[in-house]
Amino acid sequence: DKSAPALGTVRLRLLSDTTGPSPASIVRINYNFSDAAPSLQFSPPLLETGVQIGSSVQEAIELKNIGLAPLTNGTLSLVRRVGGAPAPQWISIVSDRQIERLEIGETKPVELSIFPDSSAAPGFQEFLLRVEAPGEPTVDLPIVVAVTQSGSGDLLLKVADIYTGTLDPQGQVIAGLKGASVKIQSEDVSTLSREGITDGSGEIAFTALPSGSYLVRASAPNHNDTFTRIRVRPGLTTVENLLLLNDVVSVEWSVREIPLQDRYEIVLDAVFETNVPVPVLVFEPTSTQLPNMKRGEVYYGELSLTNHGLIEARDLKQTFPTSDGVARFEFLDTIPSVLGPKEVAIIPYRVTALQDFDPRSSAQSSGAGSCNSMWTTCSVGEAECANGQEVGVSACSYWPRTYGCPVPGGPAAGGFIVSGPGGPPITPRPVATATGRCAPGMTCDPSNRPPE
Repeated sequence: DKSAPALGTVRLRLLSDTTGPSPASIVRINYNFSDAAPSLQFSPPLLETGVQIGSSVQEAIELKNIGLAPLTNGTLSLVRRVGGAPAPQWISIVSDRQIERLEIGETKPVELSIFPDSSAAPGFQEFLLRVEAPGEPTVDLPIVVAVTQSGSGDLLLKVADIYTGTLDPQGQVIAGLKGASVKIQSEDVSTLSREGITDGSGEIAFTALPSGSYLVRASAPNHNDTFTRIRVRPGLTTVENLLLLNDVVSVEWSVREIPLQDRYEIVLDAVFETNVPVPVLVFEPTSTQLPNMKRGEVYYGELSLTNHGLIEARDLKQTFPTSDGVARFEFLDTIPSVLGPKEVAIIPYRVTALQDFDPRSSAQSSGAGSCNSMWTTCSVGEAECANGQEVGVSACSYWPRTYGCPVPGGPAAGGFIVSGPGGPPITPRPVATATGRCAPGMTCDPSNRPPE
């Protein structure tokens, strides 16, 4: 509170059973208190734009209070960067200039209109978007406007992949993805397009482009294509970073015919790389062919989620199979939010048949008879590559549905069935999974374990 001195020191004594009353260590903490105050942050922190004389452009900025107190009675204005004179009329704030109150964490949009006339001198014009409030320090956002006669600009694209920022076999830092194909297409002029190949640094430049919006596509062998939209502004070089994710995991599928039986099984296999500088998440098994279950029967199995890469996956979340009235999926453990390199998470599950899987064996023929569909669970998360770019990571496992088509029969690998009557679904007694592990919250009953 106000009685605390503004400057001071706190000493913490670290005690242990082995040291007795004498401290094992003293931790010294110096503090400096200050009154809570607002703190403003612009996004972007620097606004660069370009416009042709006689044309106009609109720009949007966000002002956020990241401080510890609300901002009150604030005012927005535009001034020259040198000298502080008011900005000319061809650049103006079109949103509300008054900030009556900006709460902690609140964001205020600010919109600018830039429409240079013949009085505007060609070249780079520099301004400040200024925020002033009584008793608070002035906060400025630098603005650079390139005013041109021609209305053309340049575009520099920097293409990276998961190896960008790591070392090559010669110990040199990989600056970007060499040999990527890049094509740009104007959204305003359908006949205007350019294409090229990135250099050894992963860069490619397009010069003298008419200002406007462009669609950009980048591709490379063994990489996923990326698409984006970029705006080229007159008199400026627009710089954009593109990330092409390597194909480190792919799913191959096949249909396996069972000899002498009129049935087939859909098989999905994951093909993936290991020891790469990105998380490589793989569910095993990739697919599980459920047996032809009757209403009330219960199937037990388990999945393993492995990170085969060299970087941790974080913020992991799992999506679950959608209930369709045919089967209910219950996962008996949760995946961790972080999965480090080479780590494995085991996820037991059970499937309860809510009706017969094969409608030909039951009077209830709705719902279960669709072909070419499957239940799916996925794990999705994020990771940071060596060059600092954020990427999304994911892995999925599938339970194909082929009932109502030629149907498979018998248990699938990695699980077992508890049979029940043809009436309501049963509640099976506690069991262990096929590997002998017991799911959290379950009591293992050795007499009800599956065969090894």
